[in-house]
Amino acid sequence: MQIFTYFFCKKNYKNLLLLISLAILSPALPAQVDNSALVLPPEVQAGKEKNLYFRLMNLNFMRNNEYFTPIVQGQTFFGYQLAPTLIYLPTPHIEVEAGVFLRHDFGRQDFAQIQPIFSFRYKKNKTSITFGNLHSSLSHGLIEPLYSFERVLTHYLENGFQIKHKSRVWDIDAWVDWQQVAYPRGNQQEHIWAGANINLRIAPCPKGEIKTDTSFCSGLSVSLQGTTFHQGGQDLNLPTPLPATNSFQVATGLRYATSKWLAEAYYVRTTREIYADSLTTVRAGNGLYAQVGKKWGKKNDLQTVVSYWQGYGVDNVLGGDLYKSFPTYTAGKVQMSRRLVMLRLSKVWTLAENIMLTARLEPYYDFVSQRLEQVQMLFITFRPTFRVAGK
Repeated sequence: MQIFTYFFCKKNYKNLLLLISLAILSPALPAQVDNSALVLPPEVQAGKEKNLYFRLMNLNFMRNNEYFTPIVQGQTFFGYQLAPTLIYLPTPHIEVEAGVFLRHDFGRQDFAQIQPIFSFRYKKNKTSITFGNLHSSLSHGLIEPLYSFERVLTHYLENGFQIKHKSRVWDIDAWVDWQQVAYPRGNQQEHIWAGANINLRIAPCPKGEIKTDTSFCSGLSVSLQGTTFHQGGQDLNLPTPLPATNSFQVATGLRYATSKWLAEAYYVRTTREIYADSLTTVRAGNGLYAQVGKKWGKKNDLQTVVSYWQGYGVDNVLGGDLYKSFPTYTAGKVQMSRRLVMLRLSKVWTLAENIMLTARLEPYYDFVSQRLEQVQMLFITFRPTFRVAGK
């Protein structure tokens, strides 16, 4: 429990006081930044059977990471995603979607990614089941130490199986994402990512206040988030030997929300097992992640969030790079203790129906490296859905 020992050592009282001060100075400061403009819209409403719909998902993105740390290097993501699909409802509770996903990174002549889209969804009452392309990425609602925000730009599609349940008391999302297949005598390992985000509301949602996939109604919730990642396989013919990896991540905490503000705190535990040359390396880490934030304005289109991370020995394959203790590039250095405080500023403009412009600035201070760095982001999303045939 190095994380708690660190906080309550006499010489580190100032760090605990800093976290408390942030919470006091931000009494109305929604914790995780609202990502609803960057995720899939809800399913077509039940009862629209025998109709054919066209949906376009277009994300135009620019993210510039000004990083100079021993853990992660700076990088710029600049390009667009385009996903035209057709959706058909053969019955009131079944939705079939098919199309294509395109990603283009500016500076290259071809597409960085071209993949088919196919989803079969069954939804009845408060539960939905998806087979094929999942409600993916940021839609899972994971905290950043468990899931990197950048994956919405680089690995948006997920394929596999998903079950979701949303009621006045429970909000559950569980999935298996089969990222890479390994065939017998093949030249690549299998990559499998699975997880669950389970939220139990202490006080049920008021009737009519169950909202979109990424929002929470007012009140206190207990949250349990967990993911696991496997990389390996048997009977492979790899051109270069690669280690097998299993990793497990769990975060548990409390979340309190109103229409204007939200506060949350999580204890995070990570374990990564690396198998290479008959040797097993185990990296176990833990951390504390806390946020307080506020939405401003009549439309809640301006948001400020203060985040704090205190971690030790964390090595999560799909988690945010800033929260790790192990470097993500060859010339990096291990930094077992990580202490960061972040200020997140976000502004959303509705340019027209289904068209949104989002600007973000996220400076952060690294206590160990004693560096003040920042991230700038700009997104334009266009997400129309309309009926093209049927009654």
